[in-house]
Amino acid sequence: TMPPEEEIYFLSQVNFVPLGSLRDLVIYPHTRGQMKERGRTDDEVYECLKWAYCSPLVQGEKDRADLEFIEQGAVIRPRLDDVRDWGKDLSPGQKQKLAFARLFYHRPSFVVLDECTNGISPDVEQTIYTKCSEMGLGVFSISHKVELKGFHDLELRYLGDSVGS
Repeated sequence: TMPPEEEIYFLSQVNFVPLGSLRDLVIYPHTRGQMKERGRTDDEVYECLKWAYCSPLVQGEKDRADLEFIEQGAVIRPRLDDVRDWGKDLSPGQKQKLAFARLFYHRPSFVVLDECTNGISPDVEQTIYTKCSEMGLGVFSISHKVELKGFHDLELRYLGDSVGS
């Protein structure tokens, strides 16, 4: 049987970036009111951003955050309530990481990952895939990357021939 729609997520190479605050990007399609009704917190949002390597909080000794911008010589680390032109401000890799933060927040049973890590470094990609496994997500990957085979139990190959094998 088919699982309910909310239990399946699909991440593609080019990710949708909703309008709104940083929080809105993570909890979409939920609103802040729905987030509160479900008993979810900003700490959870920050945790999902951290797992996806797009946290605006300083991590480690480098005095840098995974998500920060330089504007007029000043370092800007957005807060959850900050609204920006995210579609323009975020790099393709940052958009992919934010899509994973959204995935981690919603925690569906199944996720289809369609070439959605091409803008992410291999070490971060491995950590993100490991997090998906730790969360018990059923992951279906569409990818040309041989390195991702280790995160899957089965492989399905299409030959792309005229008979569709």
